[in-house]
Amino acid sequence: MKAPNKVIIQLEHISKTFRTSASLFKKNQKEVIALKQVSLNIYRGEIFGLVGESGSGKTTTGRLIVKLEEPDDGKLLLDGKDITKIKGKALKNFRRKVQMIFQDPYQSLNPYLSVYDSVSEPLVIHNVGNSEIRKDMVRESLNSVGLTPPDDFFYRYPHQMSGGQRQRIAIARAMVLKPEFLVADEPTSMLDASIAIHIFNILSEIQKKLNVTFLFITHSLAAARHLCDRIAVIYKGELVEIGSAEDIIQNPSHPYTRALIDAHPKFRY
Repeated sequence: MKAPNKVIIQLEHISKTFRTSASLFKKNQKEVIALKQVSLNIYRGEIFGLVGESGSGKTTTGRLIVKLEEPDDGKLLLDGKDITKIKGKALKNFRRKVQMIFQDPYQSLNPYLSVYDSVSEPLVIHNVGNSEIRKDMVRESLNSVGLTPPDDFFYRYPHQMSGGQRQRIAIARAMVLKPEFLVADEPTSMLDASIAIHIFNILSEIQKKLNVTFLFITHSLAAARHLCDRIAVIYKGELVEIGSAEDIIQNPSHPYTRALIDAHPKFRY
């Protein structure tokens, strides 16, 4: 495990409840508590794993961090600055620093945009460089995810690519602005195991090369152990355990973590 660096992302007592809408047949709203008083520090330069089953609140945590959702209570800090309620220019600047890779690349990529247009779109939105500079930045980003030679992919469309290639494009798009922090929400859950290993290696290489900080969201302790420096286990919207990847696997303290490991006893060896 790496020595802790400065805290880059901090969650302080974050809570989030979703309310379903009333309908003709269901008159009353239903509340779903997604997060309960979650506090968490993520250190600059680490790959931090958030592990939990479906409905545990892990994706909501990621979406709150990238400000696709807003908390009901609590604070979110970036480099010690409260960003919970930022808007306008401050929010746009924040989005240059914090990006997200979604679970389903086919859904996250616009089917009507070419690879070049998809990857360069963040550069256009943030007014980065001219057309030639953008081409060079897109080439660099595609190279970093193993899509080489990059110019061969410029004018392809998502439906012309494999699932693994689409996820690489999604990673390239997220990385083209060279963010400081990246949320990867189950980026390999829809891929074959052999392709998933390649994606893990790409993320690891990007982290080492650019010192970008990752929040890696997954339901798989095996994946988290393979990739992450530290792991937090989330259960029904609450963090129940945080520690180094090896400590969590070898010496779990919470019954839920032990249950996850007992389902895959080979983790201990």
